[in-house]
Amino acid sequence: MRNGPSKRILPVPGLTESNYRPMKGIVALLILIPTLAFAAFPSQRITVPPQSDDAEMIRRLMQEISDAFVARRSEPFERIYDENHFGVRSRPVFNSREQLFAIMNHDSAVLKAGKKLDFETLSYTFEEPDIRLFGDTAIVHVLKHDRWRYRGSNCHTRYQATDLWIRREGVWKLAGGHLTTMQCSPMPWLRPHPALASLRDRRVPYVRARPATETAIQAIVNALAKPDPVIRTYFDPSFVMTDAEGSASPGPQSLIRTFVTAANPAQDHILDSEIVVEWGETAVYMFRVRPRVSESTQIDQHMVILIKMDGRYQIVAAHVSKLED
Repeated sequence: MRNGPSKRILPVPGLTESNYRPMKGIVALLILIPTLAFAAFPSQRITVPPQSDDAEMIRRLMQEISDAFVARRSEPFERIYDENHFGVRSRPVFNSREQLFAIMNHDSAVLKAGKKLDFETLSYTFEEPDIRLFGDTAIVHVLKHDRWRYRGSNCHTRYQATDLWIRREGVWKLAGGHLTTMQCSPMPWLRPHPALASLRDRRVPYVRARPATETAIQAIVNALAKPDPVIRTYFDPSFVMTDAEGSASPGPQSLIRTFVTAANPAQDHILDSEIVVEWGETAVYMFRVRPRVSESTQIDQHMVILIKMDGRYQIVAAHVSKLED
């Protein structure tokens, strides 16, 4: 029997600000913490909040993480973050869990010594999350607010996130997520966090997906790149796409156009840096879209989440961000 998504759905806040700026140095702390129509993707979304024990548990765990950011406690991250956690900022990072441990432990020691932190998290909150439940997998679309201060200069950073939660042995774990960042302007100058001096971003996963999973996902990408794909075959009706501006929509058209364009040699863009990771019946496909030979440096980083239902993978969520190469 197929495990479907929760029928109670919240709207994802649409963000239209375009002042995204890639952050460097302290970025791990700021971030860590043809048109196709389809009747199953209506223009109006149902607006009803999910109410279940699982959804409430995920909300509580999200609150624990938020509180830990402010208090500089590492224990919640060790307990709640999956050991193979990934984070997609402008690019995928596969040691963000370890980076958070290092930052929290360093800052905790500074506070215990009675000293003041250069970088302070004043509050870390989130708006009502849109939680989609698929058995032992949950997709969470949520807007997060990070109010912080660096040496007396305050900033309010917002993140539109697509987070992946996995239930292991009855316990929900945050497996990873993708963020679109809306930064304050002007943003205070920041120096690299000292705890990250020896912890550079890890760009390859500790454990890759099985070859059979990678083959199945490549077959879906190839099928969607062909004319008139049968969309119902590849997308769950609950699918949500979050674009680089932080706006979310239920239609898969933009993702399909990405695959169509990349498969056409006459077009200027190709897919590269493809990575697939998996947790049981859930897989995450990450890739970049970059110019073939163009002088343009605009590159898009994508994350696509797929869940195997009734014996075949279906796409349930996608998120894209921009970076300069």
